[in-house]
Amino acid sequence: MPSQRHVPNLERGMKILEHLNLHPAGLTQKELAVQLGYPGNSVFRITMTLLELGYLDRDPATKAFRLTRKLMSVGSASIGEYSMIEKSLEEMRGLRDLTHETVLLGALLPTTAKGVVLEQVPGLHPFKFLFDVGSPVLLHVGAPGKCLLAFQPEKECRDLLGRIDYQVFTSRTHANAASLRKELASVRKLGYALDRGEWMEEMHCIGAPIFDHNRLVVATIWLTGPTSRLPENDFPRLGELVRQACLRVSHSIGYREG
Repeated sequence: MPSQRHVPNLERGMKILEHLNLHPAGLTQKELAVQLGYPGNSVFRITMTLLELGYLDRDPATKAFRLTRKLMSVGSASIGEYSMIEKSLEEMRGLRDLTHETVLLGALLPTTAKGVVLEQVPGLHPFKFLFDVGSPVLLHVGAPGKCLLAFQPEKECRDLLGRIDYQVFTSRTHANAASLRKELASVRKLGYALDRGEWMEEMHCIGAPIFDHNRLVVATIWLTGPTSRLPENDFPRLGELVRQACLRVSHSIGYREG
């Protein structure tokens, strides 16, 4: 007998998500209603709500619903965040010891079109940049935001580019989506991202992406320091160091190339 706390539409919504997970090509409202045995009007209300919230995508031609990455990001945050932090810390400390600069770990918050700082390893210099865990990461300035954007699937990237508040901080800040998109192509080619004083003129950053077993970007590691200690002529060497560190973390959480 159902509990008094039983919520039928919530149960149906979860069953719809689970069923769509088994059908990556997508299903229409009619197909969902028939296969799950739910009333058509109930399926209509639930799927449209999930579509508005961003958990489903709908093919404009076939009208089929598919799961989006939003559900995956929620699951990653609740299940895998601490494991990823734990696996990243050794590499972060290694980068800090090699460069003496602060090294940070961050992830995307799709609903806010921003990232968030998950962890940091403070630099060894008397003067260093520090960020509070939980601080927002702007996607249009700095290495971490570019990493989180550049390796997204095209649809998700386009959506995020359209929702960013392009606040200008310095003469090097990307002021619009077109300008930022051009640099993202370079990030994908290099495998790492750079910040040449886009948020603070006296600060440089170098970051790279972390991928999961689905080859999706789930986080980024970056190092940050003053321009005097992170000169542009050292970017290629530092970029490769960070890229290799992130690749090792990616392998540790199931990523495989090929």
